[in-house]
Amino acid sequence: MIRTVIADDEKVIRNGLKKLLETSGLPLSISEPASNGTEAVEIIKAFLPQIILMDINMPGIKGLQVIETVKPYIPDAKIIIISGHDDFQYAQRALQLGAFDYLLKPINKTQLIDVIKKAIDTLMPAEKNPSFIEPVKLDNGNSISAKAVEYIKDNYKDCELTLATLSKLFHVSESYMTRIIKQRIDKSFSNFLTELRMNAAVNMLTTRSDLTVGQIAEMVGFSSHHYFCRVFKSSTGLSPLEYKNKYRNKSLNL
Repeated sequence: MIRTVIADDEKVIRNGLKKLLETSGLPLSISEPASNGTEAVEIIKAFLPQIILMDINMPGIKGLQVIETVKPYIPDAKIIIISGHDDFQYAQRALQLGAFDYLLKPINKTQLIDVIKKAIDTLMPAEKNPSFIEPVKLDNGNSISAKAVEYIKDNYKDCELTLATLSKLFHVSESYMTRIIKQRIDKSFSNFLTELRMNAAVNMLTTRSDLTVGQIAEMVGFSSHHYFCRVFKSSTGLSPLEYKNKYRNKSLNL
């Protein structure tokens, strides 16, 4: 499969391109699309694509700057520029950076598919070469999110676990981490982390009579007893002590 990245700041366009390629029948493995230049750089470095559909005019880092930044990581990638600018200088600079083709918006779907087919044809010999090594560990947004979710499950008791530390660990931006976690589990990072901590707290409150509420708070990842009590009551409708007395007594009467 040919690893492919789409980068465009217009949601309708990037989602439309992704759907078009996914239903094209072409041998493409498509990463999570990038919505700006910063995300594009991060995804490209992680996914090491062989084909890139790159919008020139994105917020932050522009498309041509992205290409300059990532070119050392993907020297043989086929970069297809998508632009709303019919400007010779843009096209000339894109070609100087090694762009495979330069397409203008609105995108002609047939033309785009034809260009991608040509790019695939130039890449297939490398795909069939036994010496070609596909990076398995540096994968797309789906793999990053899966690993991130597992990391949260394994480390939710760490009071220093934050979105910032998690994003830094996986070398992606906080906005990108937020998006891929939401897409994977339909929950935000903070909601998922709180859910894990509350489930653990509930279990301890009803089974560990030897532990104080403060000890439980610390054991499930809260450095502040007061904040733990506030979050717990918001989640369950009861304070930790009320919950402990109510449900522990019920379990003892069974």
